[in-house]
Amino acid sequence: MGKMNAGQVVLCGLLAGAVIFVGEFVLGVAIIARDFEAALMELGLGPLRFGPATALLFGAIWLAMGVLAVWLYAAIRPRFGPGPRTAVYAGLFIWTIGVFFPTVGLVWLELLPVRLAVIATAWRLIEVPLATIAGARVYREEAGVPAGA
Repeated sequence: MGKMNAGQVVLCGLLAGAVIFVGEFVLGVAIIARDFEAALMELGLGPLRFGPATALLFGAIWLAMGVLAVWLYAAIRPRFGPGPRTAVYAGLFIWTIGVFFPTVGLVWLELLPVRLAVIATAWRLIEVPLATIAGARVYREEAGVPAGA
C-alpha cells in the first residue's frame, strides 16, 4: 500500500461531510425540530436561534467530521484492508468520539432529553458510517489506483 493521499483525503472527506450535512438537515428539520425547540424552551433557553452564522458553524463541523473520518479510513486501511468494512470501523470511531460521548454528557447534565438523544444518536449511528463509506468509496491512495472500497 502506498502513502496516504492528502488531497484525496480532503476531497473525499468533504464528500463524506456533505453526506453528514444532508443527514443532519433531514434530522434537524424533519425529525426533531419541534421536540428540540420544546426542550430548549423547557430549559429556559428560549427559541432556537438558527441563523447564517450557526449554519456555517455546524456546516464546518460536519465537513470536518467527514474529513476526519476519511483520514482515519486512509490511516487504518493498511492494517484492515480497503473496503466498506474498514470505512465502517472508521465511521464508528468518529461516531463514538464525536456523537456518542458528547451526547452522554449532555444527557447527564440534563441539557438534552433522553428521547431526543436516543433518536439523534441512533440516526447518526447510521449516518456517520454511511458518510464514511461514501468518502472511502471514491478515495484513491495513489493517482489512478482504486481504493477497493
